[in-house]
Order: sequence, then structure tokens, then C-alpha cells
Amino acid sequence: MAQKFQTFDRTAGADKEVEFITASTGSSDGGKGIATKADGTIDESFMPTGIGADTITAVAGEALNSSTPIVNLFNDGGTIKVRKADATSGGVKPASGFIKSNYSLGDSVTVYIEGYITGLSNLDITKRCFTSKTAGAVTQDVSGYTTNDIAQDIGYPTATDTMHFKASRPLILA
Repeated sequence: MAQKFQTFDRTAGADKEVEFITASTGSSDGGKGIATKADGTIDESFMPTGIGADTITAVAGEALNSSTPIVNLFNDGGTIKVRKADATSGGVKPASGFIKSNYSLGDSVTVYIEGYITGLSNLDITKRCFTSKTAGAVTQDVSGYTTNDIAQDIGYPTATDTMHFKASRPLILA
């Protein structure tokens, strides 16, 4: 439940309790008070264009799970779709971004192009992160990669459970 504040309603001539909002739907929310979300952050819907997360909205081309957050954007007959990135795809499914939620086939998906991925595990902060041979996963060990696998640096860990995602150009191994 969001916090509330007291204001004076001139029309009614009385004090009125008003609830802060935690997300904006646009101009209809002008003049309303802002509350932080449960995690203590301000929802990106309050930010002006160009400020906030770099995202793309696309259609889920398959079921997607935030536990394997690395995704690939692709063109399916003129529709931009999202699927799990995969280092074994021969260059077809390099990492384009990541997701923070679960999605079903056909859902509208928010893909983050750059930023922090939380909820990972066992990351070594001294090693870079790469697109994995396990679809949608992150790896720090590319020693078993072979011909036609993608060796794509996708970021660096900032903690054992968090990485900063910024995909590099994919390299298809010969």
C-alpha cells in the first residue's frame, strides 16, 4: 500500500487524504505525489524520454524465464520478436539484451539493452561474462566452445549475484 498525504481540497473546503502513486500512466497523473516501489526505487514511467533504462518492446517468440535472462532480438516477417540467446546457434542467436520477468509465447516483452542483472549466482568478479551454450544463461567459462559457437562478451560481474550487461559484437569461432 502506497503512502498517503494530506492536502486541502478548495472545492470541498476540507482536508483530503490522497495516495501517492508508484507508476505513471501519463498526463492524467500530473500533479500527483510519487512514492517509491517496494525495492526503494522510482518507477521508470516517471522518467522523461531519454532518461532511465534503455529498453525495447518486442513479442515473445517463445516462453522466456527471468532465471535465464539473456535474450536475442530477431525479425520474424517484419515483427521484432524475442527468444533466448544461445552460443551454439552458429551466430543466429547472439545476446541482444536481457529480461527481468517471465513471459509466455506472444506476450509483449520489455528487453533491457544495457543495465544490471540481479539474481544470478556464483559469479567470479575477476572474470568477464559470456553468452552461454545453455540458452538464455550466462557463463564465465568458454574453454569448451568449438567451431560455430558464439564467443560473445556480455558484461562483467559487480557482485557474485549481479552483472552489468553490455553486449559486445559476437565472434563466431572458426
